[in-house]
Amino acid sequence: MIILDTHTFLWYVAEPEQLGHQAVELIEEAALTRQLFVSAVTFWEIALLQAKRKVLIPISVAQIRSRSLSGGLQETTIDGEVAALAVNLRGLPSNLADRLIVATALQGYKLITADPALLAWEGRLPRFDSRS
Repeated sequence: MIILDTHTFLWYVAEPEQLGHQAVELIEEAALTRQLFVSAVTFWEIALLQAKRKVLIPISVAQIRSRSLSGGLQETTIDGEVAALAVNLRGLPSNLADRLIVATALQGYKLITADPALLAWEGRLPRFDSRS
């Protein structure tokens, strides 16, 4: 199972040329087998980025979500276990969304990200650089 970090998800839906060839292969294979996931917090983070005008996407987050879910993407929710784990992850930046995504990924997912802090994190998390 694969889970996408927020920027990797945005690249996948809006700027696929930003993704590396191997990342595209992993993502497309996971999508075909319904093993491609995104955290619910990703949609929250995209909404914040849109509100701050840091991301300019011509459709709403609700439309992005709807289209993505109808295209085979699965959405994970945040439960109490994930929320508590996110607080206790040592060595990660304090960014709430990143912590929740990593805590979710630790539940049995491979994280695809280009975030240098997440790629360098010393925790035991399968991950792949989305630029590869």
